[in-house]
Order: sequence, then structure tokens, then C-alpha cells
Amino acid sequence: YLGALYYIYVLNDKDLSKGAEYKTGAGVERPDWFPWSGWRPQANLAESGWKDNIHMALLGDPYYHDQLLYWGSVQRGDWPRPGLSPGHTGELQSEGYWMVSLQGEKEPSQCPDCVVSAPGTKTLLSEKDSFIIFFVGNTINFFYPPDHFLHSISVRRLKETQDGFKFLTDQSYIDVLPEFRDSYPIKYVYAFESNHFIYFLTVQRETLDAQTFHTRII
Repeated sequence: YLGALYYIYVLNDKDLSKGAEYKTGAGVERPDWFPWSGWRPQANLAESGWKDNIHMALLGDPYYHDQLLYWGSVQRGDWPRPGLSPGHTGELQSEGYWMVSLQGEKEPSQCPDCVVSAPGTKTLLSEKDSFIIFFVGNTINFFYPPDHFLHSISVRRLKETQDGFKFLTDQSYIDVLPEFRDSYPIKYVYAFESNHFIYFLTVQRETLDAQTFHTRII
């Protein structure tokens, strides 16, 4: 699967030829929306605006109905939305649904349904004790206000009801301090699992004041 602007393409694994495409289209942007507000993009369009929807993350979930999960850049990349089973050629926009919890934690710093960052993100799906666990590394910079509800590194699990996510504990995320988000940006370029540990490959400045960058595995 390959995510692009407005589309998700299904490529042949032998020669990378296009086998199918899913149209997702543009997305509706409304800055005052929170996952628990109950607002949906089809409503109150006069208060919103259409934005380019660039796919930030695609994850295959073989544990629940063999579905494809994807996150777009609309709403600053906050919304998860499940795709369709492989082989389905319908439009995701018309047949998908918003996978968020209207009942649950309602504090901005406790938003497990706010997953990916539009400036950059890397995600990894893992199975543990029969639960689907999502590990997320996000680039957080001036694009987000200091009180925004996305986190730099976080871990959450998919609810059994598949209507949203849940943090494992009250220490399931860490954040770059607001005063360093612009001067010390962290780019997450890869995520992998080895010997039951999760790692992120990052690109960041060598020190707070350095003009040179290096890679780290965290």
C-alpha cells in the first residue's frame, strides 16, 4: 500500500505495478474540533475549510478483520480512520468511518485518539497479550500550540470495540519541552521492533546549539 495526496494505491508485490486505488479525497479542517466533541466533517461546513489530505501513516491490522488503517494530514493529522479489507476497490471516503471514542478521557493532554503529526510521524503496530499496541513518534514544532494534545512519543492500544484507542498508563507518552520544539526539532524516520523492544531512528541536532545533525536510535 502506498499513501499519496487524495489516494491510497495498492501495488503488486512482484513488480510494483498498480493493482487498485482507493480515493480518499480532500479533508475538512476545523481547528476547534476534538475527538470527543461528536462533530463530523459533513456538518458545519460553513465553519470549516477543505484541505489537502496527505496520508501520514498506513498500517495493516491482521488481527481485526484484516483491515487497513490510515491517518491523513487533515485536522493536523489527529484523526485515525480505518480502511477496507485488501482487495476491496470501493472508495474509502464513502465506506470508512471515524474511529474515535465519544465517551472517554476529555482532557487535551489525555487524547489517545489523537495519533499522528502532520509535520512528520512514524508508527509501529505490535501485538502483546492479545492486544494491538501502537507506538508513535511525532515531530512537534511551531505548527502546534504548546497546549496541543499530540505527543512526541506515545504508546496506546486499540480498544476491543475498535472505536478508538486507550493509553496503557498515565505515563504512556513523553514530550519535547515547548521552548525546544523549534530550536531542537526531532524527525522520526523509521520504527522497528527487536527482541521485544521498540526503537525509533531519529534525525536531530547534535546539541541544542549545534548546526550539524546526526542520527540516533531511541
